[in-house]
Amino acid sequence: MNTNEPLSSVLEAETRTEAVPAGLDIKALWQLLRKHALLIATLAGLGLLLAVFLAVRATPVYKASARLIIERPGQSAGLDSLYGVMGVGWEFYPNQVAIMRSKPVAERVVKKLHLDAVPPSPGETTPWYMAWLPDAWKTPEQATSPEKVHQAAVNQIRRSVLIAQEPGTSVFTIGFHDSNPKMAAAKANALAESYLEEVVESRLKSKQRDMKLLAAQLPELEAKVKRAEQALRDFQKRQKLLLVDGADELYSSSLASASSRLAELRRKEAAMAPLYQRVQAAREEVDKLARIPALLDKPVVGQAREQWQRSQEKIKELGRTYGPKHPKMIQAKAAEAASRAVFHDQLLAAADAVASEYRMLQDEIAHMEAEVSHSQNQLKQKNEQDFELAALKRDYEFSQQVYSDFLKKFKQTDAVSDEGIQAINARVMDYADVPETPYKPNRKAIILTGLVVGALLGLALAFLLEYLDNTFRSTEEVEHKLKLPVIGTLPELTADELKKAAPALYFSRQGRSVFAEAVRTLRTGVLLSRPDADKLSILVTSSVPGEGKTTTAINLATALSHLAPTVLVEADLRRPAIRQALQASGQGWQQADGLTTCILGQKKLSQCLHKLDGENLYLLPSGPTSANPLEILSSQKFQTLLDGLKRKFQYVVLDCSPVLAVSDALVLGRQVDGALFVLRADSVPRQVAVNAVNRLTRVGVPVFGVSINRMLARSGKYGKYSPYDGAYYTHYDYHAAS
Repeated sequence: MNTNEPLSSVLEAETRTEAVPAGLDIKALWQLLRKHALLIATLAGLGLLLAVFLAVRATPVYKASARLIIERPGQSAGLDSLYGVMGVGWEFYPNQVAIMRSKPVAERVVKKLHLDAVPPSPGETTPWYMAWLPDAWKTPEQATSPEKVHQAAVNQIRRSVLIAQEPGTSVFTIGFHDSNPKMAAAKANALAESYLEEVVESRLKSKQRDMKLLAAQLPELEAKVKRAEQALRDFQKRQKLLLVDGADELYSSSLASASSRLAELRRKEAAMAPLYQRVQAAREEVDKLARIPALLDKPVVGQAREQWQRSQEKIKELGRTYGPKHPKMIQAKAAEAASRAVFHDQLLAAADAVASEYRMLQDEIAHMEAEVSHSQNQLKQKNEQDFELAALKRDYEFSQQVYSDFLKKFKQTDAVSDEGIQAINARVMDYADVPETPYKPNRKAIILTGLVVGALLGLALAFLLEYLDNTFRSTEEVEHKLKLPVIGTLPELTADELKKAAPALYFSRQGRSVFAEAVRTLRTGVLLSRPDADKLSILVTSSVPGEGKTTTAINLATALSHLAPTVLVEADLRRPAIRQALQASGQGWQQADGLTTCILGQKKLSQCLHKLDGENLYLLPSGPTSANPLEILSSQKFQTLLDGLKRKFQYVVLDCSPVLAVSDALVLGRQVDGALFVLRADSVPRQVAVNAVNRLTRVGVPVFGVSINRMLARSGKYGKYSPYDGAYYTHYDYHAAS
C-alpha cells in the first residue's frame, strides 16, 4: 500500500460506488432483522395493540340485500324510440343502476321510512375513521334545519347503497350496511320498491311529454310540407321545365357530335398549316412556288407545266435545224412564252386555292367551337336545374316523411292504454331478510392487519435507519474505505465479563478468554506487519476520543511483553489515561514522575519506569501535565529518550492522542516504526475515519493496519457522532492549540 496516498484519492475511493451483487442477500437481511429486532417487535406490538383497540371499539354493522330482475324493454311508441335515445342497447343496465342511485329514488326511500323525522346518528354522518375515536375527541353535532336533515338523509342513502349485477344475468342485488339489522333490511326493500315506482311514474310522465311535444310539432311539420311542395311547383313554372324523359341524352348527343366534328376540323387544320405557311412565304416568287410539290400535284398545274416543258423541248429541237431568226423559231419561242405564262397563272391560282381553303377551314373551326360552347352551356344549365330540382324534391319528400312519422307516432301514443305504461319489465325476486349476524367488523382481520402493518412499518424504519447510518458495518467495508488491512478485532466485554477484570488488564487476568485470544491475534497481525524487524516501536492512535485506544494499547503491550521485554509509553500528555486505568485496576504508584520529568532532566529514565506486577511490562507514564506538549514530543530530547527505550526494550508501545484532535500523532508517527489505527465498531462515521487515516498517510506515517474495538456478536444501535472539528480541544480539556 502506498502510505503517501493523497487525500483526494481517499475521498475518491470513499465516493466510488461499490459493486453490489445481484439478487436478495438473505444473510444481510437476516443480520438487519437481528440488529433491529427490538424496533420491529415494538412497532409490531404497537400495531397489534392499536388493532385490538379499534376492533373492540368498532360498532357491529349488518348487511341486508334485496334482488331485482330487470328485463330489456321492447320498442315503445314514444319519441324515445323515434329518435333512438331510449337506451335499450349496451347502456341499458348501467342506466338502471344510475336510476337506482338517483336523488328521486333516494327521496322516496327517505319518505317511506321517515328517515328525516330525526337527525341521522353520528355513525351515519361521521367518517369511518372518526367513528373509532373516543367521544371526547369528536366535535359536537350542530343543530340543523329540517331541510338539511332531509338532504343529509337523502345523501346518506345515495352514498351507502350497494348495487351489483350478477354476472351473465339481468338480476341486480341491492344492499345496505347499517348498525341496526332491521333498518338495513328496510332500506334495501324500500329502495327496490322505490325504483319500480320511479320507473312507472317516469314512463307516465314521458308519455305525457310525448303527447304535448307531438301535438305542438304537427302543425309546424304540416306547414313545412306545404311550403316545400309550393317551392317545387314555383321552380318548375319559373324555369318552364318539361319533365321529358331522355332530355339529358339529347343534350349530351348534340355536344358529342359537335365535339367530334371540331376535332376532325382541327386535325385538317393541323395538316394544312405547313402547306399554307410555305405558300404564303413563296407567294411573291413564282420560282419558289414551282418547288412546292403539293401545288405541282394539282392536275391543272401539272398539265400547264407539261405543256410548258414540251414547248421548251420543241425550241431545242428546232434550234438544231434553224437559226434564232427563223420564223419557226420565232413562232416556237412565242408558244413557249405563252405556255410559261399559263403555267405561272395556274400555279398562282393553285396557291390562291390553298390559301382560300385554309381560311375557310379556320372559319368552320370557329363556328364549330361556338356550337360546342353553346351545347356545353346548355348542358351545364340543364344540370344545375336538375340539381336544384332534385334538392327541392328531397326537401319535399323528407318533410312529408317526417310529418307522416310524427302523425303515426301521435296516433300510436294516443292509443296506448294505462296498462302498457310500464315498458320496463322489472320485479322484486327476493325481499331482504333481517340479518342475524353482523357483516363487519372482522376483528380477526383487523388484529392481523394491525400486526402485519406494524411489523412492516418497523421493517421499513429499520431499512431507513440502515440507509441513513454512515458508520462502518463490516471489516470488508473498513478495508475498502480506509485502504488498510484489518489486523485485529477486539470484542465487546459484557457486564458479567467486566466483573471478572477491568478492560485494561483483561488480557493479563483472563488469559484464556475470547478477548485475550483476540488480543493475541492483534499482536500477531502487528508483528507480521514488520516480520524482519528485530525491535519494533508501535504508535497506537484513533480518529476521535472514546474509541478505546488506551485499552487496546495496554492489552497489546501486555501481550507483547509475553514475548520479549516491552515498555508502554503514555505519550498522551494532554489527557493521560493509562495511569488512571491501571490505578482503577489495582496497578498503581504514588509518585508522579514520568515522561515530562525525564525530558526536563529532573529524573533519570530508570527512575521513571514502573514495572507492572506479574508481567514483563514496564510503563513510562506521562508525568506532570505540561503547557506545551507538542513542543516536548517534537524535541530532540524526546527523540533521544525514545531511542534509549528502543535500545533497552524489544517492543515500545506509545499511547498517543487522537489524530483529528491534535497534531501529536503526526509528530510521533514519524519517529516510530508504524502506527496501529484503532476504530470503534458502529461508532465513528466513515468520513471521520477516512480523514484521520489520510492525515497520517499524508505526512508519511506508516500504518500497520486497523484494530476494530468493541465488536458485538449482534450489533445493536449504531453510535452517532456530531462533527468533531473544533470540538476536540474542549473534549480533551485543552486550552491551547497544538
